[in-house]
Amino acid sequence: MNQDENLFSEENIKLSLKDKLKKTLSVILFSSMAPGMGTYYLGYFKISFSLILTFWTSLFLFYQNFFSESFEVKLALYLLIIVSTILGFIISIFIIFSNKTIVKTKFNRWFQCILIISIQTSLIVFAPRKDIIFNIPTGSMEPTIQIGETILTTPNISQINRGDIVTFKLPKDPSLSFVKRVIGIPGDVIEIINKELLINGQIIEKKKIIKSKIKDPFPSNYYAKKYNFFETTIENKTFYIIEDSKATHSDNYPRTVVPENNYFVMGDQRDNSADSRIWGFIPRQNIFVKPIYIFINIFDFKFERAGTRIR
Repeated sequence: MNQDENLFSEENIKLSLKDKLKKTLSVILFSSMAPGMGTYYLGYFKISFSLILTFWTSLFLFYQNFFSESFEVKLALYLLIIVSTILGFIISIFIIFSNKTIVKTKFNRWFQCILIISIQTSLIVFAPRKDIIFNIPTGSMEPTIQIGETILTTPNISQINRGDIVTFKLPKDPSLSFVKRVIGIPGDVIEIINKELLINGQIIEKKKIIKSKIKDPFPSNYYAKKYNFFETTIENKTFYIIEDSKATHSDNYPRTVVPENNYFVMGDQRDNSADSRIWGFIPRQNIFVKPIYIFINIFDFKFERAGTRIR
């Protein structure tokens, strides 16, 4: 590995063992904060910029192909992101312990590294985007959206239909946001009798299914005998719901008319969801985005669910 040519070098440094250990801690810290920053701190700018360019190009292409059906493309780009990050660690430590010369310039002081790290971080945090990211902390929308999954949403909500999944501010506490499925639109008559959902007097049919047929199985507790899985359809939207055969608190809901400019929402895990049956109706102005894709699960990564459309 040839040392990067640097026209602005102030001094070349050979490190003692103690200094090597200190530098190692520094490059581990910088490399963990942003790609390529370990090699940048050591004065190897060409290598650093190559790693940064590889990382951000791969990340951009990964996002562009995120909704693609091609598993191979997403996997290749994902691996390239990981490799470019890990490679920064390896190269930095190799430079330190292989007696390579450390190039110290006026451009790679620690505070300048922090500045560049902040710029890279801001690209993710503050970059303008049409999609808004939310993390799901509870299981009220399972099996459609699982605990720990991060979802991408769109503010394009010019029309809200029965069966749509929406994100909204809780009327009683606008600081809280929830994700639920729209069951009733303005003017609808909603009623639940012995776990049977009725919309405008019509029973919404549901077909019991074998749990093992559901893609992306849940943790073992979901296979307990008390849980029943159903397939149901509302407004041409077919999805799965879960019912707890031993739960009786949500078996019935009185006949209610949805007011104008309001919506009745429920979770897909019908007996384990706080929703309109408890809070009441959700005003239209409180609904601000629609979930459209699953991004990643921070607790249980399942690559096959990444990029799948929420239905």
